[in-house]
Parts: sequence; C-alpha cells; structure tokens
Amino acid sequence: MLLTTKLYPPPARPSPVPRRRPICAWTTDKDGIILDLRAGQITARTGRDPAEHYRTLEEQFGRPLYKRMDAPASPAQKAVLSRLSPELAVATELAGERITATWSTRPATVRQSVG
Repeated sequence: MLLTTKLYPPPARPSPVPRRRPICAWTTDKDGIILDLRAGQITARTGRDPAEHYRTLEEQFGRPLYKRMDAPASPAQKAVLSRLSPELAVATELAGERITATWSTRPATVRQSVG
C-alpha cells in the first residue's frame, strides 16, 4: 500500500500555526499505480517480465476469448423471459459441470427477483 500525506485545501486566510498533515495509507488507484507496483515486485522477485508470466499461462490454459453480443428483444420475447422459472430448467449440466442449484430470487433477499 502506498503511504502518502492527504492533501488539504489551503486555508482562506494564512494561519500563523502550520497545519499538521497526518500520514496514512491512501490511494484511489485511478491510473493503476497498485498494479504497476505489483508488476515491479513480480519482476524483482522472479527476474521475468509479467508479460512473460502471462504468455506462460496462455500456453498452459489457452488464450482468453470474449465477445459480447447484445440482441434486442421484442415485447413478446421479454414477456416469455419474464415467465422463466427454475422449474423450467431441465438441464443437469452446464459446460461439463453439474448444476447444483437454480434460483429465481437472490439468496440474501428472498423476495427480490434476480432479473
């Protein structure tokens, strides 16, 4: 974690007593500074660039693929989707894994619909 001082706005009038600035852990990590520091640590400990580690993972597991497809739904299709329920799910496997549960409500808030 990055240790830095918090920045305070300047006072409206100059103060005769200097303001103390507490030192504390603080970051918004808007530019990826934490990941940059982590990449530096990986390089320092292993002597290899993080990109080399990534390529090793790609060789072992394959390249990641993702493509999002947005498709508009007609009012009739939306009506059908709104009537879906766990009872209608007849599959026992998905992507080679056994389906152990189906929900139509969130576990933490039973009355609220998932969709």
